Amino acid sequence: ERVPIGQNLRECIGEMGANPILLTLVLVTAVVEVFGFSFVTALPELATMRFGVSAEGLGQMHAARAVGGILAGLLLAGMANLHRRGAFYLVVICAFGGSLLLLSVLDQFVLALGALVIVAGLATATDVFSQSMMQLSVPNHLRGRAMGFWVFAIGTAPLGHLEMGALAALLGAGGALLVNGATLICVGILATVAVPRLRKL
Repeated sequence: ERVPIGQNLRECIGEMGANPILLTLVLVTAVVEVFGFSFVTALPELATMRFGVSAEGLGQMHAARAVGGILAGLLLAGMANLHRRGAFYLVVICAFGGSLLLLSVLDQFVLALGALVIVAGLATATDVFSQSMMQLSVPNHLRGRAMGFWVFAIGTAPLGHLEMGALAALLGAGGALLVNGATLICVGILATVAVPRLRKL
């Protein structure tokens, strides 16, 4: 049924206001996008300043990211009947933050490649969980709009790259990753305590 876009927007805003879990998921997804996925911005500085590798080494770092994402996608595809997605999502957010802390202190290139596999895998998992839980948190007729909420949340990515670049200029790439990783852990803990219903989704 065709309806005016203004009506669609009002219904979306109304659903978000009446659905605290959906609102929490949108906010948490945006925060994870800003402070988590922006780690990519730090990779060139890590490659040149810490590991002393050339463009080939930076390419290997991005390849490690791709491997992590693929492995996580394959693993999660086999967990279609997973229960308590909310609890897993919150654990993954904290683990994502912890993996950024690990990456921030490693000084061996090979170990950093392994860490990037883990970081990217956890990043992929946050995307998968946030999408599926937004779908589960709304009635059937709003599932398309739930995906709109998700796209809106991940649209904050440019802010994250600006934030990471500014922090890296002040603290170095390692310091920026440290701050962002700690932020993700805090967000995961805060969401766990503040919205207990999310753990049961």
